[in-house]
Amino acid sequence: MRGNIAIRIIVAAAIIAVTYLGMYVVAWGIQVPEVILPSWNVKDLPKQLGERKGEDVKLDERLFQATDATSIVERQYHNELGMVISIHLAVFKDPNKGIWHNPVSCYDSAGWVPVEITRVPISETREKSDKIALSTWEKSGETTIVGYWYQLGEHRLYGRWDLGFSVRWQMRGRKTWPALIKILLSTGAGSKPENTKIQLLKFADLVHQWINQPGHQSKDESAATVLATSK
Repeated sequence: MRGNIAIRIIVAAAIIAVTYLGMYVVAWGIQVPEVILPSWNVKDLPKQLGERKGEDVKLDERLFQATDATSIVERQYHNELGMVISIHLAVFKDPNKGIWHNPVSCYDSAGWVPVEITRVPISETREKSDKIALSTWEKSGETTIVGYWYQLGEHRLYGRWDLGFSVRWQMRGRKTWPALIKILLSTGAGSKPENTKIQLLKFADLVHQWINQPGHQSKDESAATVLATSK
């Protein structure tokens, strides 16, 4: 009898310990150090990228508030053949909120059916190219191709779990974090989906080069250094 009571006490203590550990992990996962916003503005993304010209799309104020982004750019870039690529470029101070509404989850919850989901290099010419999550979706007879990635400093993320222990562990001890940048591209598949993917990847490469140009990176690193040394 006493043995059973002792076992129950040990089990209860273990459950309590696990519960508190879980609460600590969740709290630790939510907390983010001070965030350094980019020294450049996403709205400065050129309206001429390669052969494509961009036009701003009016953003619903309610949608802007719902995303909790610091800044957002919504544009449609078209070429002379009429192919349109939409871009959603956003900056978040809180990476938890920024990555929660990732494109795969959003398209799935909106009733789109995934045909293919994969990750491929953004550039085929550069070694160690960052990857883009590339997917094809169908709904009501329509087919759309979606490409996206998130940037958190030197890290590239594609979903909620990527922000988990791996990235946080690698960024442990930092007094400041960079902002989370979300890059989302989409276009209709057209009659030749494989050619459409190639066009989308070429455009993604131009966007990637603009975001990660040396001038942007040096300014952001300088801003972080100044803040760190002023404390």
